[in-house]
Amino acid sequence: MRSKRFDSTRLTRRAFLGTAANTAIGVWGLSAGLARKAEATRVLTFQTWSDYTPASDRVLKKQTRRFNKKHKGIEVELEFISLNDRPAKVAAAIESGAGPDIVLFWYGEARLYEYSLHTVDDLCNRLSQKYGDWAPAIKSANFMNGHWKAIGWNHIPQGPTYREDILKQAGWEKFPDTWHDLLRYAKDLKKKKLPPVALTLGHAIGDANANAYACLWSFGGKEVEEDGKTIAINSKETEEAVEFMRELYEYMDPSVLAWDDSNNNRAFLAGAISVTTNAVSIYNVAKRDVPELTSKMNHTIPWKGPAGRRSIGITLSFGIPSYSKNLDIAEQYIEYLLDREQFSPWLAVGTGMHAGVLRAYDDDPFWDADPRIRGFKDNAKYIYLPGYPGPPTREAAEIQSKFIIVDMFVKAIQGTPTKKAILWAESEIMKIHKKSA
Repeated sequence: MRSKRFDSTRLTRRAFLGTAANTAIGVWGLSAGLARKAEATRVLTFQTWSDYTPASDRVLKKQTRRFNKKHKGIEVELEFISLNDRPAKVAAAIESGAGPDIVLFWYGEARLYEYSLHTVDDLCNRLSQKYGDWAPAIKSANFMNGHWKAIGWNHIPQGPTYREDILKQAGWEKFPDTWHDLLRYAKDLKKKKLPPVALTLGHAIGDANANAYACLWSFGGKEVEEDGKTIAINSKETEEAVEFMRELYEYMDPSVLAWDDSNNNRAFLAGAISVTTNAVSIYNVAKRDVPELTSKMNHTIPWKGPAGRRSIGITLSFGIPSYSKNLDIAEQYIEYLLDREQFSPWLAVGTGMHAGVLRAYDDDPFWDADPRIRGFKDNAKYIYLPGYPGPPTREAAEIQSKFIIVDMFVKAIQGTPTKKAILWAESEIMKIHKKSA
């Protein structure tokens, strides 16, 4: 009897075909499953800045992961960008109608995009009912034509940062309280060849604007009258402010005219300067990188001028562009970040870099953790927004974003006669107001 021969080739072919079919079905099923999962997951992007206090970003990432884990089918992604790149990226996204679901505004920038932003009345009212009134500067920045168009996140307390040891070496017992005292101190530093005063005057959205507006306002100068429309920059008070800054510059590090928001931080940490205006970011980095410097540093409220003590309010707010397909998630995520359970720990790791903009956070415990940051606690009493004494209008936001006030000072410092520098600023301000009339 002839025996049947075992055909391994045939079996292998059948097995391969069967396995291939099953594999194809499996791959298709996996792909379909992934596609269904991707389709079911709603992705929201929050475009924010790379904080000068890295611990704040680490906590934000951790809190965002918790939010994602808690809310199935939602994935919030963080996009960190540099402070200097932020204005252009925000403008490009809103003008093109495509981009992140949440953007970050500084000062009164939301007014530049009022008609391209999602109205957030319910969210802002809900938060104020829970945590008290919004800070006046935040309301000025974000409440327009009867509606909330952006949500306050925090403000960055800012003022003089100085070396106590250099102060003593210069023969001063108390740090200068007025702008004119600062000028005398700057002269003494230069005479004794000690690290100088250095106030940023480049195109730095944070520090340069803070310095220029604070000086202008403290001497009584202003862009416009209280109506927000009557141009008032050409005044005796503005001349006094410009002449003062021109003289102060003679005793400063000359490179300040080209500085961005990080240059003064690096110069202070390197010991090249001993006075600047800043948030506590220099101090926080020093704790990590130059710990021996921290016991020599301190902070205080803004300098007083002939017209009073004035400082710019560096307010940070969330904006939700109308093009977003995730308006509901965006509001939910922002409300989560501002809840005390998240917000207080986030404030704490910033150790003074950020302060609350809802009344309940005015006395947050972090202020008592370190006496060297306590000098900034009352900063909010002296902050105003571009456009002061008028409202922070769309025009004021554009004037600030184009550094017109900063450049007015710089032109005079570089040799343009004071009156001519002011006339240039007046002309630029008028162009902006006429364009939007």
